[in-house]
Amino acid sequence: MTIDAKDKVVSKKRYSSFFETDLDTNLQSRGIKDLIISGVMTNLCCETTARDAFMRDYRVFFLIDGTATGRSELHLATLKNLGFGFAYLLTGVVSNCFYTALLSPPQTPCLQCLLGRFQKVEMLNSLESTVFTINILPITALGAFSITEIVKSLRRKEVSNDFYFGSLYPTSQDIRFFTLFLSKHFKQISEEQRIRWGKVWKSEGIIKLKLSRDPGCRICGNLT
Repeated sequence: MTIDAKDKVVSKKRYSSFFETDLDTNLQSRGIKDLIISGVMTNLCCETTARDAFMRDYRVFFLIDGTATGRSELHLATLKNLGFGFAYLLTGVVSNCFYTALLSPPQTPCLQCLLGRFQKVEMLNSLESTVFTINILPITALGAFSITEIVKSLRRKEVSNDFYFGSLYPTSQDIRFFTLFLSKHFKQISEEQRIRWGKVWKSEGIIKLKLSRDPGCRICGNLT
């Protein structure tokens, strides 16, 4: 990682980046209220920093696949705890397209409603609030737009069921691998809103889709 001259480097001697450092003062002086946590180890430095940030009234976004530890059960335990009451869980998977959605059952769908064959039920059931992203193309501008809209809705204390996706380029994109993981429910609500997922994506720009819960989902189907 290249450190820019404008970057703030904080030296710490405990798990939390806030303990006996000037991080909190620096963030407050810049008016920063939203933090994204990444690094190692998930269950030590990352989790402790996330909890400390929450207790200082920051809005915390925790990277599921941007954090790591030595044992998968410890990684999952941290995600369950933080997702239950401390942070929004943010995940990125590189594939062929881009979309972003805020998932917060029971108000909005869970991951299984969207990608039924791709997720583990025991993990999904623990994620109270999740910001879910898939980056198909390396399009940071599109990602920043949709994440910004979601953060705005959170600041307004609204639960958004908006789903953003698309491309900044008119070049045709092969999305067959991506569509393998779409649930039947997601394809159905797409069709109802005149959005068709074929083998190739040709559209340009950002498209917004309204999500809904799948009545047949093993998780959301029982939520009221």
